[in-house]
Amino acid sequence: MPYRYDRTSVNGKPDPYFVKSWGIINKEIQEKTPYVVGAEPLKYVGVVSSESTMYYRGRSDSGCHSSDLIGALRMLDALHVQHAVVADWNLKPEFLKSYRLLILPNAACMSDEQVTALRQYVKDGGSLLATAETSLFDPDGNARHDFALADVLGIRIDETPNNAVQTKSLKRQTYINPSQLKHPIFNDLPPTNLIIPGDSTYARVSTGESAAPLINDAGTPMNSPWHVTKRTAVGVNQFGKGRAVYFAGSIFAESAWRSEGSEGVHWVGQLVANTVHFLAPDVPFTVEASEKVWVGLNRQKSQNRRVLHLVDWETDLPARNVTITIAASSGLGRKATQVWPRRLALKSEASGSGFVTTIPVVGPHVIVIFE
Repeated sequence: MPYRYDRTSVNGKPDPYFVKSWGIINKEIQEKTPYVVGAEPLKYVGVVSSESTMYYRGRSDSGCHSSDLIGALRMLDALHVQHAVVADWNLKPEFLKSYRLLILPNAACMSDEQVTALRQYVKDGGSLLATAETSLFDPDGNARHDFALADVLGIRIDETPNNAVQTKSLKRQTYINPSQLKHPIFNDLPPTNLIIPGDSTYARVSTGESAAPLINDAGTPMNSPWHVTKRTAVGVNQFGKGRAVYFAGSIFAESAWRSEGSEGVHWVGQLVANTVHFLAPDVPFTVEASEKVWVGLNRQKSQNRRVLHLVDWETDLPARNVTITIAASSGLGRKATQVWPRRLALKSEASGSGFVTTIPVVGPHVIVIFE
């Protein structure tokens, strides 16, 4: 806390500890600045933040938009999926076309203009991953008779919508059973009945495919799966040139990454990773590293280079030999150089349709440029 040393002594001289501490901080800023100025994040996945949903659909219940949004961002960080937050006022065709996939984490409240923009985005070849009540309400929190994105998601509502905030007291647990499912998004999931995290919305497929039927809860004192229903837990739909996947539950809201503690489930991370790769298979990069290592790839157009940032949140335990495989389609040059915290030439070896680079040590912050 350098501020408490921001005092001059009784003789009017500056405090030497303060000068030294801020000198170190400013020196680091100065050395990193050339790799940040004018940089733009590589566009891959956009996660939509809905201001009107925050206002009208609650902030504290287990499946609300804010919980689903936070869980989604933390999960994508842990899964090393490049992403950015897209504010709902930016749901416009020109802005969206750069993204390969948009995630709508229980974004219940949407305007007709936003719905039209998303429909055109998918029609033109983009992909959607939507959860729970997405598009079921107008921007003032009034319930629609059906999902506004029903045709895009290939589903229809199978309950009477109302604007009461959904809580666990209003919704029972629901389940899926991956061992009986054929779709690739269920690969490598535990072969048993799994509770869908968050509050589920009851829907049936219309034009889409029910990749997983919704299994009801038995309603016993202890939660347990009961019978398979005709409702859908996971729907998959082709719309125009694009695709959409709908999860009936707000699956991010109670994942292991929702909070800093150990609450929540881990298996849903595998489901999301599978779904992201199904909807947006042209992955810009993959990383072999701990969940505690954050990775972000930027573009510096004026320098004609890409800048890779890696941050290890476990600062007392540096990550070693972190391997990143970058797709040739991402447009990166093969010459890789670590420029922070020390300059080091890195090897880039061909691998399939891309190339692999290994960073010897990551902790706490490493910057690598590709030219």
